Amino acid sequence: MLQYDSVPYFQNIHAFENLFKLQIYDKKLKYKHQKLLNLLLNTPCITTYDIFQTRQSEYKDKSYVRRYLKFLLKLKLVEYCQAKTDKNKKAKTDSKPYQLTLIGIIYLIQNTYDISYIDLVLSLLKNYKENILFTNILYPFLNEQTLIEAKDDSSFFSIIVSYIRNICNVIEDYNCYIRKMSNDISNDGHIMKQIFAWYNNLQDNNDSNLIVNIKIF
Repeated sequence: MLQYDSVPYFQNIHAFENLFKLQIYDKKLKYKHQKLLNLLLNTPCITTYDIFQTRQSEYKDKSYVRRYLKFLLKLKLVEYCQAKTDKNKKAKTDSKPYQLTLIGIIYLIQNTYDISYIDLVLSLLKNYKENILFTNILYPFLNEQTLIEAKDDSSFFSIIVSYIRNICNVIEDYNCYIRKMSNDISNDGHIMKQIFAWYNNLQDNNDSNLIVNIKIF
């Protein structure tokens, strides 16, 4: 029987606040880019050279891999593995190791491609277990050992992915709302657009639209 862990929810509230500041990438990627994200999910800190060497049948030249990774880097879906890069700051482009960013992890959770839910969660657990979605959202309810022991329970992992995906959707919706709202906010933080009006005469406030506007605000 699965046991839930009794640990405080959202142990690092500041990290959780930063989660809602992320610029989530919400457009559909092409097949070639999706494949690279899946590869970095299972094999983090791999270089352009390594990718080409192990998958020459999929790429005509290293320049293709380099171009695709550069595109993902620009979208902030991947990043350089800092620890390994720092050891050789003069490393050539093809020797720089890549890994998923938190935005890349969120993208894969929202757009699971060519991988089972079990493999998705266990790969994240193995290679990116310190990501905030796990540390602040999943681990407060389930520990690592529980996830490992349930490795053959597909329905269980379906629930896990659904839960985390819902969180990611909330983050994405929040970001979209904030971006739209920012157009109506002045430099000193004041909202320039009228949200709702509250009248001195209470009868004038009996407006269904007013109630909706207050709730949204």
